Amino acid sequence: MDKSVKKRPLRVCILTNIPAPYRLPVFESLGQYVNLTVFYCKDSSSERQWTIDIGSENVQNDILTSLKLPFVSKYFTYNPTLRSILLNELFDVYIAGENFDTASSVITLQKAAQRQKKPFIIWSEAIDTQYASGNIVSNQYRKCLYRKADYFLAYSEMASTFLKHRKVPMHKIKRGYQIVPDEQLRPPTKNKKQLGFADKIVLLYLGYFEPRKGLDLLITTFKGIPCENCCLVLVGDGPQKQDLQSLASEDSRIHFMPYSEGVEKSNWLHAADLFVLPTQHDPWGLVVNEAMMAGLPIITTQAAAVSEIIDENGFIIPPNDPSALRQALETLIHQSDLRLKFGERSQKIIKKYDVALATSAFLDVINHTQQMDITTV
Repeated sequence: MDKSVKKRPLRVCILTNIPAPYRLPVFESLGQYVNLTVFYCKDSSSERQWTIDIGSENVQNDILTSLKLPFVSKYFTYNPTLRSILLNELFDVYIAGENFDTASSVITLQKAAQRQKKPFIIWSEAIDTQYASGNIVSNQYRKCLYRKADYFLAYSEMASTFLKHRKVPMHKIKRGYQIVPDEQLRPPTKNKKQLGFADKIVLLYLGYFEPRKGLDLLITTFKGIPCENCCLVLVGDGPQKQDLQSLASEDSRIHFMPYSEGVEKSNWLHAADLFVLPTQHDPWGLVVNEAMMAGLPIITTQAAAVSEIIDENGFIIPPNDPSALRQALETLIHQSDLRLKFGERSQKIIKKYDVALATSAFLDVINHTQQMDITTV
């Protein structure tokens, strides 16, 4: 008679800000190994216009009741039901995305872990750049929070550095990975000619239109490049759109296209010849993953955490540097062989950044907590 006892799956909860299409497959995969509940602090964000189905076989997804509380020039999210939920549902591991605007719920989760004497993990994307390095309030919040965490899942090398600069011991930091699941970049249904850009060299930006993305610099720099068969296509929406359209109005080579997702996004990525993210601050920049999956050479800045995966497939330039941006743009505009070489390299690099890699990072940090004597932390 087999007297072995099958271990019950660990009960793990993750608290994050909003449902995101690139996260859901990772959670679904993780849910095959642990009993996973994911709490979302709100259902959407003004910066994100995704269409999402959060139905799942392996994960209990829960969009929490939320309230917007004004704080100085922004709003905080407050989830009034979270505390009572955590009093009735007990978990073995607690993981919180450390978004500052959901600080009250992160603290609520930490206190639940402390009550149960269970591991508390911070999942961090925060980075330091000249554009943003937190403020007095957010840095003090993190200073207090970090002392109470058992482990950290840093979603980039820049995020690891951010934590180290705030006195987090290196042995507590595990690496996580930002990925775009393969199924999210669908096969295109239209080519460059069908989109109206036949025989053009298409420079593409795809994303949110706001000052930190550096789009005013991109437009100004592109306007100064003499190239009749080039065009700059900016796909997206955001609060800066009208100002950018006004800035670009004198150049007929610059085109604004509405926010796109699914097949429409794939059409633009596959029609482009190179991708540009001239950001001043990006905790990652997942659209670069998508552009690399589509086989594009990349131009981005040192202020984008995604720059860590640019390796002989594009150019990494300083933020707010018009000369460096122009040189990178002109090099790729005029060298078709280099664009092809960089694009092939992009596809080779990005292959390893998949759901399995992202899942393994979560499992690694969870498994490390199970070897700890949590009562001594």
